[in-house]
Amino acid sequence: MNARNLLVNQRKMSKRECTLYTLDDLTQKGYTPKEIRYLLVTNHYRQPMNFTLEGLEAARASIARLQNCRDLLVESAELTDMEPKGAAAEAIAEAAATAVGQAIGTFEAAYAAALKDDLNVANAMAALFEFVNTLNREKPTGVTAARALAALDRADHALGILNRDVKSFFLGKEELDAGIENALDADALAPTLALDTFTAEHARVLAFARHAARKNKEFALADKIRDRLKANGVVFEDTPKGVRVKLP
Repeated sequence: MNARNLLVNQRKMSKRECTLYTLDDLTQKGYTPKEIRYLLVTNHYRQPMNFTLEGLEAARASIARLQNCRDLLVESAELTDMEPKGAAAEAIAEAAATAVGQAIGTFEAAYAAALKDDLNVANAMAALFEFVNTLNREKPTGVTAARALAALDRADHALGILNRDVKSFFLGKEELDAGIENALDADALAPTLALDTFTAEHARVLAFARHAARKNKEFALADKIRDRLKANGVVFEDTPKGVRVKLP
């Protein structure tokens, strides 16, 4: 809801000045409904709102930061077997679990208090991003990551800005290296690359093929695989520990 004036570039909306935007106008410019929603809900309903395209760009960046945190939590909650072993590693994991547990309690209390304070969404978002900072720093795994993910999703039930159905998985370096021997070559890959859409299994096969191509210095093939996937919304993010695969 918006009980006060909605301005555009600090002036009243006007067809004459080309500052009258409809939702269709904004989506045609490439902005998503979630980005528009983020910008609207983060302004207090009792205050006038100055709507700008720059504000939408900032909303896009903020959502991307939150979504990336959520995607990492999904992966971390499922990959406990990849955690390093040993007393030192266990101590680090225990410290992270304690820090994240405290952060969840602090965040949810601050978030709820802000919303109860006449829907002070600005303070609620400040608490949310402080929570995300902690998660990015502590990098929780396993049960701790699952608890943090649940807290993040509970907060998003009020905001409705995250994609909670996102599909992603991680392939570690050891797994990728082990798959080189059975990776498909360029000819065998042709039917898969010609598909209109890619499933998680298709992306997995192509990830192994790309890794093998890079190891064999077939960089043109590796780039072709990456670009073909990217054109269909599948993103490969290379990390020091392996490759993260994100599906639309």
